[in-house]
Amino acid sequence: MKIIRTLPLEVVIFLLALLVYAISAGGYLLQQSGTPYYVYLAQALSQRQVALIPPLPRIYDLLFFENKYFVAGAPLPAVLMLPTFLLFGIGLSDIAFGVVIGAVNVVVVYRLLVQIDRLIPLDRTGRLWITVLFALGTPHWYIASLGTVWFNAHVVAVLFLLLFVMALLRAQTVTAGFFLSLAFLARPSALYAGVFVLIYALLVKTELLTKLRAWAWFGVGFAPGFAAALLYNWLRFGELLEFGYVYVQGASNITRSFAQIGGFDPQFWWCNVTVSLFGLPDLLGKFAPLTARACVHLLAEGVPEPSNGLIAPNPIGMSIFVATPALFVLLKANYRRALEQAALLTLLTILFVLWIYHNTGSLQFGYRYLLDATPFWLILLASGWQQTRWRVPLVIASLVVQFWGLLWLFGLLNGVGWLGSW
Repeated sequence: MKIIRTLPLEVVIFLLALLVYAISAGGYLLQQSGTPYYVYLAQALSQRQVALIPPLPRIYDLLFFENKYFVAGAPLPAVLMLPTFLLFGIGLSDIAFGVVIGAVNVVVVYRLLVQIDRLIPLDRTGRLWITVLFALGTPHWYIASLGTVWFNAHVVAVLFLLLFVMALLRAQTVTAGFFLSLAFLARPSALYAGVFVLIYALLVKTELLTKLRAWAWFGVGFAPGFAAALLYNWLRFGELLEFGYVYVQGASNITRSFAQIGGFDPQFWWCNVTVSLFGLPDLLGKFAPLTARACVHLLAEGVPEPSNGLIAPNPIGMSIFVATPALFVLLKANYRRALEQAALLTLLTILFVLWIYHNTGSLQFGYRYLLDATPFWLILLASGWQQTRWRVPLVIASLVVQFWGLLWLFGLLNGVGWLGSW
């Protein structure tokens, strides 16, 4: 205990998060998930190519183009894996990778809360509670603990989104642009967070020339990573703006929606809004009726049957307020200040784009796409924290709900319960 007391708080936070996430991974910590595709992409990159090298563990959700398989999305998680891939080879655990990056994210969240203290005063106890909420009361818990190609991309994107906002609030616009480009290289939808640069500058009282200069320098920082993403597309498909989702070998209910309607369309709005704001668990073995009516296009094959139990998570997704009740604290934020206004407008912009997307994020617990806006709802949580009387009980409730979600999703992804994995 004396050693722990002498360590910097950030080190203690990292070690505790690492321990909890490692335990949450169960007996699979040093193994691979069912879709360890970034490990295979790291293998391909180590041999100076972008097509995956057979044999592959499976092809679900890969892109198939000209008799080659590619990872959907962007390559940064594989790039980050490269050093450890060179040490451990093709057996590298994508689960352990997510655990480590997830623990880093928890520390960065705490540092973000420290940094914004001059704008949104918050004592250390409040910062620690919000950090715990992020770590264990949101979908970040399971995306950091369970591996998979989707969760690896998300956990890396969250890291660089946090660093992007921290750099921007320090007026380090070139660095902010670079970090956002890295988030984009992990998960293309991270690009939507870039509106924060525009909105915050417009709300802060500075001269127009200063704003224009900041935007220009931000573009300078963003350009190399954006160019790398376009180059990656060209190397795969021969087109700079082709991200390849038309070639995905995924669940038929999702790929059919993409083929018939497109990736983004207002037709998907009500389904996504219903799931993210009003979605409920399945009750008495029946699929949540409101979600069933709103998301007819997703209820063909590819969606797991509801449980026969009293209550079970809905795999298409559930309301952010059901999965993380502490998000009600956002209602108490001070929206009269520029930072909170910019955070809210950015959050709504990101949600608006995600709400017209053809997929809700399933298979998931809650609404994991909310992580694409992580820095912004964290800012609003900090703003509303002191004004919310029931803040601590709401955090505890969030932890309990997400623990349920972790155990449920662990069993679905691994075919065995957490206890049975040891």
